[in-house]
Amino acid sequence: MTPDVRNQKKTNMRLRFQQACEAWSTGDYELAVYRASQVSDMAASYMGVDSDLYWYGIRLSIAWGEFMLQDDTRDFNAWAVGQACRALKGLTSDDQGPLDPELAAENIQLAADYQDERPQLRGRGVVVLCKGQVAGWMNELRSPEAWEPGCIAVDHHGNQYLAIGGDSYHGATAWNRVWTAKSEGAAA
Repeated sequence: MTPDVRNQKKTNMRLRFQQACEAWSTGDYELAVYRASQVSDMAASYMGVDSDLYWYGIRLSIAWGEFMLQDDTRDFNAWAVGQACRALKGLTSDDQGPLDPELAAENIQLAADYQDERPQLRGRGVVVLCKGQVAGWMNELRSPEAWEPGCIAVDHHGNQYLAIGGDSYHGATAWNRVWTAKSEGAAA
């Protein structure tokens, strides 16, 4: 499948998804469910044929399902913005981040131990942790797609970043800062 054809098929799924959201917000629930089921059917048709299109459709279907399970709003866009901002909920300008301080300290210690065993890495790059264990090192924070969502990268200052989005097969889509090291003595 050519990239142009794949993009056209993604556009078709996205259009059906947007139509489902618009129908729901105007109260046309039958049309909304029909359009959402079309997205699901499209995704199923790509299973075993094109994993990129399959997972794109699955992600849209999951977003629709999560929207349907909430009861705060009928507007998908308002709900989606709220979901995107949940990580910021309750933070103040004095907060270091949404990461638990004890976990942040453990991550800093794991990164420091790893770098202590490798003097050439001290004070440089980021140590990547996965499920409480060191998974690797990079000279700079980059390539989230190379890491599974949920991995934590600890830089030499002690700042920590969470790999978010994506899935375990395709990797994450971005790094999100979840801990800001205080300037005094926070180096890993």
